[in-house]
Amino acid sequence: MTDVFLTGATGFLGHYTLAALLARRSTHVRILLSPPAETRLAELGNLLSHIGVDLNAEIRANRVTIHEGRLPGELGPEVLQGVDVIVHAAASTRFRKTRDGDPYRTNCDGTASLLEAADRADVPAFVFVSTAYVGGATSTTLPEAPLSECSPNANDYERSKWMGESAVRSWAGDDRRGIIVRPSILVGDRATGRATNFGGIYVLARAVELLARAVEETPAIDRRNIPLRIVGSPHFPINIIPICWAAERLARIATSPANSPDVVNLVNPAPPSTIDIKRWLEDVFDIAGGQFTQAQWPFPDASSSEDAFYAAGDSVHAYFARNLSFSTDYLRTHGDDAPLMDANAFKTCVHYARSTQWGRRNSSRADRPETPTCRVDPADYFENFVPRNLPRSTVGRINALTAVVRYVIDEKTREEWVCRYDAGRIIEVHRGPNSLDENFGFRIRRDAFENIVTGRESIHTAYFQSKVEIFGDTLMALKMVPIMDSFLQECPVPSDAL
Repeated sequence: MTDVFLTGATGFLGHYTLAALLARRSTHVRILLSPPAETRLAELGNLLSHIGVDLNAEIRANRVTIHEGRLPGELGPEVLQGVDVIVHAAASTRFRKTRDGDPYRTNCDGTASLLEAADRADVPAFVFVSTAYVGGATSTTLPEAPLSECSPNANDYERSKWMGESAVRSWAGDDRRGIIVRPSILVGDRATGRATNFGGIYVLARAVELLARAVEETPAIDRRNIPLRIVGSPHFPINIIPICWAAERLARIATSPANSPDVVNLVNPAPPSTIDIKRWLEDVFDIAGGQFTQAQWPFPDASSSEDAFYAAGDSVHAYFARNLSFSTDYLRTHGDDAPLMDANAFKTCVHYARSTQWGRRNSSRADRPETPTCRVDPADYFENFVPRNLPRSTVGRINALTAVVRYVIDEKTREEWVCRYDAGRIIEVHRGPNSLDENFGFRIRRDAFENIVTGRESIHTAYFQSKVEIFGDTLMALKMVPIMDSFLQECPVPSDAL
């Protein structure tokens, strides 16, 4: 038996990799689950059931062992004793550093913590899941080799992965292997479109959905000829790979590390271009138009269509404005040289994402643990905290903050408030599903609400992570979101009040 230690098992790539490992009958897998392990175990079992794996049966057959712990943090010596290979798939994909230190806390400190434990337990092989975009916003060919430096314009996620790679290289030696695997952009299952994470290229798809919604609300715009400048080139590659394919190759590397090079680019050998992705998304959302440009966003004369499209921020630029290709020696050696994504497969992935409301309403809703109790009372927040602090803030002097906004917290209990703002002042607050007509509104998951009002997460970020839904006047909401985010950053609920 090959004894594999896997982190990140409840993640998108992690649970598919676990399924691929268990498909190899001579493999035993130890899984690190964050506390409470019982909750994470139920979550993982639900995830695996959707792809045909009975986790409880595998545990009873002694093919899966559960360990409770959190990285960064010290693991007991028994956790890794006798392990043949560690597959470190746990990661934070935050593009920008957050208040709690991610992505560096998870991707750097967590990796260092696990490497120290591997050193104490004499684990002979460590597989680190990095990213194909570890070099940052470059226009070059990424070799299957270590990078001596990271681009100065890399985002925090890319830089943290480069730092993680460096740590793994330092750990490796004559008697132990450090293998770096760099997957490109992950999308759903090639056959079904199933996904459990709707970041990455899905954020670009959501930007196109926002654009389509804005056009529907603006009759003056021809939906077949939308005035839109797209920063980038029509011929740059967008390297997307299906999750099932990536997990199978990662499992192959993990179970035969001696046959793998030190660095593997796990990428699409024949990726679609930006113009391909543009056309496929236009087909899905029944729109057309837009021209590629070398100009830089923000445009001084941006149209309402461009405001809606670029609301996704860095993700739009990241996918349309990079001309990056990859060495694929490892894949060619194994006969993996066929294109991995065509129009039908890509549209299947986007249709699945839309059918689940980008993860908000999902057949895998039970995949998420029970929503934790929110430590911020929404009633006190809307009825006391906001009216008390808004006049003291700089936002309270912004005349543009004039709107009627409805906030729906937690779709199950449907607690809601309507706030009427006038020239930066809050005029009235009403609780419940009342007769006031809002200009726009937000449906906010209860766990996201606490993060938003404490300043740990913006409304903008939460929206593109499917934790917040906008309804009503889309364009008006998008114009107001930066103003509201400014107030949330200036006047967060203090941590000592929780």
